[in-house]
Amino acid sequence: MGPRRSLFFLFNLLAGSLAQNETLITKNETYPTEFKTDGFNSTEYKFDLGIKPLVPVGEIEATDPRGSPLVDGCPVLCNAVGPDPAKWTRIHDTDDLKNCEEPLLFDFNICNELSRYITVRACTVGNGPKKSSARRSSLTLPRVLSTRRSGQTVKPQAVEHANAPSNSCGAKKATVQASTLAGPSVLKGGDSAGDAMSHISTYLSNSTHCGSTIVFAKSNSTIVGAFVGAEVENQSAGRIIQTFRGSRNARTVGVFVAETVDSMSRAQEAMQSWASGRCVGIDAAWELAGNLTLGVFAADKSDNVTTIESRSDSLLQARADCTAIQVDSGDICAALASRCGIRGADFLKFNTKTDLCSKLIPKQWVCCSSGTLPDKKPKPDSDGTCATHKIIAKDGCFAIAENYGIKQDDIEKFNKKTWGWAGCSRLQPDQIICVSEGNTPMPLPIEGAACGPQKPGTKKPSGKFNGDDLAKLNQCPLKACCSGWGFCGTTVEFCTESPADTGAPGAFKAGTNGCISNCGTDIVNNDKAPASFSRVGYFQAYNGNRDCLRMDATEIESQFDGLTHVHFAFAGLTTDFNVNIASNVKDQFDKFNKLKPKFKKIISFGGWAESTEPATYQRYRDAVKPANRERFANNVMKFLDDHSLDGVDFDWEYPGAPDMPDIPKGEAVDAQNYLRFLTIMREKMGTGERTLSIALPASFWYLKPFPVDKMAEVLDYFIYMTYDLHGQWDHSNKFANPGCPTGNCLRSHVNLTETENALSMITKAGVPASKIFVGISSYGRSFRMTDPECDGPMCTFTGTPKISDAEPGQCTGTGGYNGTQGNGRTDWAAYMDDVTKANRVKWIKDLNFGGTTDWAIDLAGWFEGPPTLEDLEKKIDEVPSHCRNMALVKILYDRLEKAITEYNEVSKDYDDKFGWYAEWVKDAIDAQLDEFLAIGRGKGLKYMDCTWETRKNKGSGPCEEATLQYDLGLNPGPRQVVFKMRDEDGFYKALLEETGIQKEWIYWRDHAINDPCTVCGPLPTCPQQAQCSMNYYMRKNFPRRISDTGKIDVPNPKEIVDEAIPSIDKLRATF
Repeated sequence: MGPRRSLFFLFNLLAGSLAQNETLITKNETYPTEFKTDGFNSTEYKFDLGIKPLVPVGEIEATDPRGSPLVDGCPVLCNAVGPDPAKWTRIHDTDDLKNCEEPLLFDFNICNELSRYITVRACTVGNGPKKSSARRSSLTLPRVLSTRRSGQTVKPQAVEHANAPSNSCGAKKATVQASTLAGPSVLKGGDSAGDAMSHISTYLSNSTHCGSTIVFAKSNSTIVGAFVGAEVENQSAGRIIQTFRGSRNARTVGVFVAETVDSMSRAQEAMQSWASGRCVGIDAAWELAGNLTLGVFAADKSDNVTTIESRSDSLLQARADCTAIQVDSGDICAALASRCGIRGADFLKFNTKTDLCSKLIPKQWVCCSSGTLPDKKPKPDSDGTCATHKIIAKDGCFAIAENYGIKQDDIEKFNKKTWGWAGCSRLQPDQIICVSEGNTPMPLPIEGAACGPQKPGTKKPSGKFNGDDLAKLNQCPLKACCSGWGFCGTTVEFCTESPADTGAPGAFKAGTNGCISNCGTDIVNNDKAPASFSRVGYFQAYNGNRDCLRMDATEIESQFDGLTHVHFAFAGLTTDFNVNIASNVKDQFDKFNKLKPKFKKIISFGGWAESTEPATYQRYRDAVKPANRERFANNVMKFLDDHSLDGVDFDWEYPGAPDMPDIPKGEAVDAQNYLRFLTIMREKMGTGERTLSIALPASFWYLKPFPVDKMAEVLDYFIYMTYDLHGQWDHSNKFANPGCPTGNCLRSHVNLTETENALSMITKAGVPASKIFVGISSYGRSFRMTDPECDGPMCTFTGTPKISDAEPGQCTGTGGYNGTQGNGRTDWAAYMDDVTKANRVKWIKDLNFGGTTDWAIDLAGWFEGPPTLEDLEKKIDEVPSHCRNMALVKILYDRLEKAITEYNEVSKDYDDKFGWYAEWVKDAIDAQLDEFLAIGRGKGLKYMDCTWETRKNKGSGPCEEATLQYDLGLNPGPRQVVFKMRDEDGFYKALLEETGIQKEWIYWRDHAINDPCTVCGPLPTCPQQAQCSMNYYMRKNFPRRISDTGKIDVPNPKEIVDEAIPSIDKLRATF
């Protein structure tokens, strides 16, 4: 029997204090009940019985800022995707680790600098932190470990081993003896650390991975990192969770526990040390157990294997190069020694790098004999693609370059056009990089990516391409933005380009989401104004059932001036695809039909209720199918003709929707069927006076099935529902409100910012603005505030997604609908008053949209309030308390509007007058400079040094001390001053403050002023005339106005006001 080899288990536990001593620990091997049910070896996973995340891969809710497929705030279930980290959820913010309350397994590249915005691959373990007391007791550290001082033997508890997969990794299995030590803090670990280690233990016990393993686990707030050396059998490491031997780090198993996510860098440092073959110290050690068996891998060399020394001369010719082989994926040193046909000790003698066995990478060359490695730098593939390397969780550029025989600078050079290359400091697991010259390689797919080249199933483009070309692959529906993480969306979180310093395609700055295609949130496709601006009003024909705000169809024209179209809401469908006018609206339809108004009379089909109720939803899906669409179109046309209607509008909500309540999800083909039906309708209607329109959702999630660019070709206009952006249904939907994880934050249903984003979305999708009628509202949405004193955008409301606790609208009788009357200070309401609506209409018109659509004209009419502050003060008791702030804001708003109107009036012809003023300013610059540096009094002299000289005196020093002595008669003689700058910053600051002259307006030169020459008569009777040329004042290095006055931009105060007015308009609209 060979000599006993001891491998030490290293474990650093931070429980209560990050400064506690490093400790060592063995591990209880009871197989957790949690993993018995849903672990990696469960039958559910093995036979693919459909266990998967609640959010299907590829159907990520697009309003999630990063689009990551988190399920209830956590990554995908481990048992749904298996043990390969490449299939785990990628999260890009460590706050996601904190916020998930379930236990997690995760990894990341330990060689990168740890920051909040690292990329982490994670999966969710079992049922999270709620554990039975029986299970907790089996994992509590003090019970697992019976301790005695170093030197005394302690027998560990018996353990039950899981049935683990077997993988010899190309080598034979062997065992060595191990002992364990622990510092004082190990006994204070508690349940969280024990549970996290239990998850790691089970993960390793079920792993067939070859090579070193680095994995982290989180339970509650505690983080555990584990390192398993390349030559340690994972199953054995699962039984004995940590060991350390500095000289053979390939046989190291180490566990490091950190108290929180924020202190995870300590665990990362330990992983880096072990992966590099360095020790992590331990003080005040206790011996926990001896005679433990650790499974390792050894070289498989039997007696009949020819040793390298006995090989033929043709293999071992005398030369400097060794005989070399390449590392395959999953190779360990023992397997390589077996392939070489040598003993493990000889392999390490021929390959002397201390951390070789822990840092093997595929395609790396190693020696099977003495000598140096031959120069076998990677070569491009036969198709010209560069030789590639896949990043693993412990890779750094220096080690990669060293292993491939290249320089780190070569890696930077080779990857200038490699997808996602953000530099050596940000290598991501599974990233593909170039290690040779050559064409751009394809990146690996990322589970859940919805766009870009890493969407699963993407094929390599044919022909030559580079990384920039890859950005064009798998573009998002509606030409929405594809974020750097590969998710579709329309907001700045998805659409903001932030290229990394490398400039490589697909790479973006840390802490940002980036954007790779269809970037930007501007409203586009609105260069031309419509031929006329339209005003659509929806008339709810069933409004007669309300207690108040009832409106008869005969009143529409008299009460609403300026409407161009009125949509009668709603007609329905029968089971045989005929038009159905329900009994509760028939009377109003008959009246509507008899009207002879100026506006167009349009019949609208569908609406929310008929589109989504179990009794009727299928009629719309069936009506547009190939077998039925012709009959349905004929029936609609007959109805239009029978009633002499001016057009038809379809409000099907919504084809292809996957999550309508209480009904089956829509089919992907629904929207295409819809388009085919609309095409038939257009053919039957022709292009005359009758109009054809449909209603569209203003949500990317529901709009993306619509082929809106194709629909625009056959429709006269779209009813774009930019109202009901928020409502009670947001409750419990973390995707509904940006920055509101519970969904139930107080947000307006007609929010201007979200409306603007929705308009960007549909115009980017290819719809001309002139065909979009933008939604405005004549109703309010109210919510019962959780805290009556909290009414900001992050404050919350009560109720459920289907039940509102808000006071029912006085007229609608529906909680939260038309609830502007409120209920003391307990309800919060959003609505458009007349001024807000007028401003919104103007804004829409100025953007060249086709018109507006108002839901609904029968709900219009709101409290106006006193017109002045004086009136408000007098009538304050008459104004409901919850309306007083609103009334005050309206008065202030009216004052602002009046001030803007008056300003516009007085600013007429201002520009011409300002032009005269600007010329005067330019002409006066030299005179102001003369005064600013006038000897004896100029305020700029204190920043200059001078040398001065006349016939009577000369000197040098601060310009404030300069004096010029000369005769005051007809012959003063020459006077000269040389100026030298002493305080440039002070000079230009004073010049600007004193004169308004900017630095860019002047330059420095010599400047002479000749004295007037008084002629007294001819020479010689007038000798002074001959001396005129000597009478002058010379100023050297003196400032003068630049000759090109066009470069002098005199500030215009009107421009400041004009620039502010659009922002004031936005603020006014927001109010």
